[in-house]
Amino acid sequence: MDPEKEWYNPCNAFAYSLGEPRGAGRNSSIYCDVLRDTGGQLVPCRVSHATCQGTSWDAIQTRVRYEGALNQDAQLLEKTISYWAALLKTGCRAPPQAGSQEFYDKNGTRDHLLDYSPNTGLYEVDYLRALVNEDHEEILAIEEEAKKSGFDPAIPCTVIANHSSVRSRCPRPHRNTEGQLEWAPMTRLTCHSLFRVYQPLEEHRKTCPKVLIVCSGQHTHPIPLPTKTPPTIRSEIFSILHDMDYDLPDMTPRRFLRHPSVLRYVEHQLSNCRSPSLTDIHISLANRDHLRSYITQVQKSSFPFGTGWQGMLHLKTTQDSELLLEDHYIRLAVELPHVYELEGSSGDEEEDSGDSPFRLVICMLPENSRRLKEAQYLQSDIGFKRIQGFQEFELGGKDIQSNITLTYCRVFLTQQSAVAHQLVFQEIDRIIKLDTGSPLKWRHLHGTGLDDLKTGILQWTGDQHGGQAKGLGLHLQQLAQQMPDQSDLHEPHRPLSTLTEYDHLRRVYRLCTVHIFRNIRTSSVDEHVKNMMRSLVCVEHDDFQNTVEKIQTSGGKAGHDWVQDKIRSRFAFPAMCWAHSFIPRVVWQNGDATSNIIEALHADVNSEGCHCSLMKSESIKIFKSTGIRPSYSSGCQVDNLIRSVKRKADARRKQLSAQDAKLKGLNSRLQSTKEALDKANLRVSRIAGRAASQYLPSSESNVLNRAVKSMERANLHYSKALHSSLLGIGTGTGRVGLLLPSSAVAARRL
Repeated sequence: MDPEKEWYNPCNAFAYSLGEPRGAGRNSSIYCDVLRDTGGQLVPCRVSHATCQGTSWDAIQTRVRYEGALNQDAQLLEKTISYWAALLKTGCRAPPQAGSQEFYDKNGTRDHLLDYSPNTGLYEVDYLRALVNEDHEEILAIEEEAKKSGFDPAIPCTVIANHSSVRSRCPRPHRNTEGQLEWAPMTRLTCHSLFRVYQPLEEHRKTCPKVLIVCSGQHTHPIPLPTKTPPTIRSEIFSILHDMDYDLPDMTPRRFLRHPSVLRYVEHQLSNCRSPSLTDIHISLANRDHLRSYITQVQKSSFPFGTGWQGMLHLKTTQDSELLLEDHYIRLAVELPHVYELEGSSGDEEEDSGDSPFRLVICMLPENSRRLKEAQYLQSDIGFKRIQGFQEFELGGKDIQSNITLTYCRVFLTQQSAVAHQLVFQEIDRIIKLDTGSPLKWRHLHGTGLDDLKTGILQWTGDQHGGQAKGLGLHLQQLAQQMPDQSDLHEPHRPLSTLTEYDHLRRVYRLCTVHIFRNIRTSSVDEHVKNMMRSLVCVEHDDFQNTVEKIQTSGGKAGHDWVQDKIRSRFAFPAMCWAHSFIPRVVWQNGDATSNIIEALHADVNSEGCHCSLMKSESIKIFKSTGIRPSYSSGCQVDNLIRSVKRKADARRKQLSAQDAKLKGLNSRLQSTKEALDKANLRVSRIAGRAASQYLPSSESNVLNRAVKSMERANLHYSKALHSSLLGIGTGTGRVGLLLPSSAVAARRL
């Protein structure tokens, strides 16, 4: 023992589970001839004892798996019976419905488990059919024949588990006395071996840093698996986790295993080993679920409010109260009601589904606000892989003097709409004004003339994400409307306040050529059509419009769709060809043609957690030599099939539930448009009735015309809603009814 470190009972590190009967000697002056100080004198010891608690094993001695090497036919039978056991354990997973039949009915609800894998040859169909139909004679005949191949469900079970295991039932399915499959309970194998521990009294531990442990009695069970991590190693692991600071919230077992702090710790402990790993410290750490429990424990103590939204709000509150403003990084964390699209939205931006609140987080140091204020060429992009439930919007660029790429700010948001991005740009502007005293400037808004290339942002490079680009245009439009008396530099006859969001994009926005060429490369058109597409990305083009028409006519549907996609965006073509934009030519030539800076940043964050994982071969070697698995799973084939069945059932139910939500929306829309149509028809009838009984003046005649037009619009909206509802027939779980007029139902039956 190391007297300088915390003293502990070595029995706590044993794989053997110790418990009652246990106790400690009352007399503290017991001496043991083995424990002596540096002078050879006996030292007084404290004596304690505990009893081995044994292990657990199967209560039933027959199971449906053979441990030896099986040939292909036997493996197929084992896979089949494991699949049937998985179905028995998971069930249908659909919510119960009163009065419904037990088996799937195509005319009933649709969220029952449907698995077509047996039809693809994955299982022995005759054996599976006998199991489903409980045909015991056929089952017995198949299994008797399979004994020749090594498959025998009556082979004795040898599954054991440590006494400390929380597993109460055998992970493998068994047959009971009636021939039914079940998961048998584990029973305890008792043991009466006694561990007696002799420890020097505390004041003598420096001169006698030793502990004597004597085990008496024979163990009546197999040797336990070394799943328990010794206390000293466990405390060192906890210490490393506590010191990880802001790496801790996103920590996973894989990241932990390759973290520099862990690698330094391992190299320090095992300096004489070649390429040591954490499992060389103790084999129990090969279990990643074991590591995950340690990580979770430290995360809960370090982040009592969690590592999600509430935890982030708590972190910002702590930052604002304890740090200087210059060190503030989380500048905004806000939750707003659902951000709906502006009236008149063209629909070209990304749509958001659901009515969940809009969450927005902006992270930017005041120092980066000053750098962004001086930047003239910017790039932006959206990433989807780093934070669960959020998209990560990054704004970056290159410092011209040092030629160093910079990330000015990171934004995390839950919606991608144009209005959401407009709010992002407004808040970034507000933060920059708070940090520097004035907001961002833009060449085409704040420049003194066409030759002024020193004022404000000259060019913004991004992809064709409609929400991002239009959101930027809406923000610039809002800024321009605060300058009612200022004329546009490029079209002097137009006040800045009259420019649309797409007019502003034409003056500053440029599409990333990498994104364009990548989409062209994957387009389903001939190579000469692809060359025409590529030719549109240029400074000037000899015959731009005619080339666009040729792409539509020569490229078939794919070519037509490609052109229409650019036209619908209302900013793509000017952002591809300088001649169609108002960006100064020298700015176009000096500016960024790609958004590679931001793409490289996203590549970095997307690679987190993907490298330096435990090698599969190493995991297999550890399991074969020690019995330690890389996770808490049993490794049984039936467990894999249970997870597979659950995933299929849950995925189908999730899909059908989404269709149910859509059906509710269709019902609501159809009902509201029908009510609007009824009101419009009633209004026309009333006005027409007055017209039939008396002469109407021209003003009343205009009222009738407006009422008729209103009725026609209402009828058009109702027809569209009815068409959408008809497309919903046959979708959903069947638990949500589809609202349809009786005439439409009758027409469907004909």
